[in-house]
Amino acid sequence: MRKPPVKRVKRAAHTRPAKEQPSPETRPCSKKSGKGDTQVPAKPTNGAAAKAETEIRRIILGNYSIAAWYASPYPDEYKQSQELHICQRCLKYMRHRQSLESHCCSDPFPRGRRVYEDASSTLYEVDGKTHTLYCQNLCLLSKLFLDQKTIYYDIGGFLFYILLSKQQPTMAPAGGAYLEGAVEYTFVGYFSKEKSSVERNNLACILVLPPFRGQSYGQLLIELSYELTKIEGTTGGPEQPLSSQGFHSYRSYWRRAVVQALLGISPQAEGYLLHS
Repeated sequence: MRKPPVKRVKRAAHTRPAKEQPSPETRPCSKKSGKGDTQVPAKPTNGAAAKAETEIRRIILGNYSIAAWYASPYPDEYKQSQELHICQRCLKYMRHRQSLESHCCSDPFPRGRRVYEDASSTLYEVDGKTHTLYCQNLCLLSKLFLDQKTIYYDIGGFLFYILLSKQQPTMAPAGGAYLEGAVEYTFVGYFSKEKSSVERNNLACILVLPPFRGQSYGQLLIELSYELTKIEGTTGGPEQPLSSQGFHSYRSYWRRAVVQALLGISPQAEGYLLHS
């Protein structure tokens, strides 16, 4: 008996097995460090909603309660309460208010070398190599408000410039009177830069906490980054690419700087820098 002809079926192009791609949850992400780039696997999640429930939502810093904008890689056990109490002197983070109240901080405050001071604010230079834990805590804190910031754990190659506001203490000491020259400092923001930048960047990261935005502190930090560069006898600019907020801040700064230069007006911060 004659066998029926066998029909040949042409294989469709899409039936060919494709090379498997990692899912967004498991795709490695780049993490910068002071010694180069390393690949760190992204932490798996169970969905955006579940992740949001295990992230810090608010911090208590001094007299301010500040809502967090973005996630920061604090240890998991500190995310359970979704609220952190932070010491202004050392930036140590605690889960409970009682822990902060019993936290007898003996760290120097302000710390570092004072490089600028006017009637209402002062700036201190803090070496990441000397004050490692403080600067690491500062990076974790700033990540709550900066979307594009990369966390640096090897920060010995960076300098941090801490901006503090000054005011008379709101509470008198035990004697019932203010001490002469007594000043109460409040952490406002900071900028950082590499000690030795191949690209001559004079600013790597900049932050002004939300309660102090709109008060020209950001403009002051940018101006100081350039004034310090002038003292060093070099030229430079911010690390690229700029964030959206950074772009608008720098554009506003340069508009004012160009107008002042055309009018022959010296930068305001220049007269308050402390030369070592």
